[in-house]
Amino acid sequence: MKRSTTLSRKPELSSTSSSRSCALSTHDIDYDRLARSYTSALNDKLRYFRPEPDFLETWVHDENVTRSVAGIIDAASTSSIEALNIAFSQPSFAELQLEALRQALAPVATIEVVGTHERPSLRVELKAQVAVDSGAQEPPPRPQPVHGESRPAANPRPEKTDGQEPIPQALAPQYVEAVEAALHSIKHGGELSPTIGQVHLAVAEGEVSLHVNIDAQSHAICAARHQGARSRNEIALVETLCRLLPGLPVQEAADHGALRVERALRARAEDRPVPGVVMPENASLAFRLPLALTRKLVSAYTEATGYSGHANHFDPAPSKRWRATDRADRLAELAEATGRWCVEHGLSSDAVYPVEVLDDHRVIFALDEGPDRRRAQSLLMKLERSLQSQVEGTLELCLQEMRDRNKLRQLEARPSNRNDSR
Repeated sequence: MKRSTTLSRKPELSSTSSSRSCALSTHDIDYDRLARSYTSALNDKLRYFRPEPDFLETWVHDENVTRSVAGIIDAASTSSIEALNIAFSQPSFAELQLEALRQALAPVATIEVVGTHERPSLRVELKAQVAVDSGAQEPPPRPQPVHGESRPAANPRPEKTDGQEPIPQALAPQYVEAVEAALHSIKHGGELSPTIGQVHLAVAEGEVSLHVNIDAQSHAICAARHQGARSRNEIALVETLCRLLPGLPVQEAADHGALRVERALRARAEDRPVPGVVMPENASLAFRLPLALTRKLVSAYTEATGYSGHANHFDPAPSKRWRATDRADRLAELAEATGRWCVEHGLSSDAVYPVEVLDDHRVIFALDEGPDRRRAQSLLMKLERSLQSQVEGTLELCLQEMRDRNKLRQLEARPSNRNDSR
């Protein structure tokens, strides 16, 4: 792997720091070339337009250079990356808000300016994330307080200085409402007693611990509790996680547990916290907590039981209530919820309406003449999210096919009623 050879602008760097930097394996990134490549791929490729290297699979380029670089460093911190050298052109480097970047990423990385005036670079060294239960004397560095936390010494929303826009806080405003709701309905805090016939496990990330009982036959989580969360956001995250885990196979919890938490906390917000594909890794540093807990959980379960079924084929079944509801009542419930949603979004109550329930999952919807057909996909995706949270979590919405309205073609396609006399 190529190592960095650029020299620091800061001659006062100690030899100890320099020797340590040389000992770390380093990924070299040309920021401007990466940004051009990403933008070009969006226009030239239908899919698989992720940039190189592989750890940037979930990274999304942002026109704001500071946010874009923060995303690169955040993606590296969730991989086994030790250090980065990010080279810039002079115009790009001039847009970089260096102090804001350092402040936001202080828990996970140290950042130094290196290179030359003509070709400035950032030397980023990622801090090791040490788990409490691995024998470490101190918990790992904690991220900066996120939006909504009440800590006396912290400023939850840094103000703009010198006209510069601060990096967004760890939890975006899209999550605030659901965080508050979770804090007002805490039911999964405290101890969890072992149950006969179930595997009882406890894992920890920092001061926060997750306790679960797992059925050894189905590998499904039966119950979950949390302890040690202190800040408002930590409590909301682990409370939501423990609410969602029961019924999930342990592998599904490890693969998609944090993603389910993100979706649950954003259920009432239709705009995305980051551009592109939203993942726990790029949505917020705060989601590292449920991500780390669920991944440690499957590791602990594997060690305790010899579990080897790491292929994930989980497909959630409809709820018992939905399965017991007949077709007419399903359509009525869907029509009522859809009508409310349409009015809330400035549409007529029958702008979008259900016409057929195909099975326990799929529902066909029709679009009235009012909304632009080009908006149909966007409308249906937003409606699906709303109906999943209000009616049934496994619903899949499909748009009714548009029929050909050309009268001549309809006449040609109509079968003839005349008898063939030959």
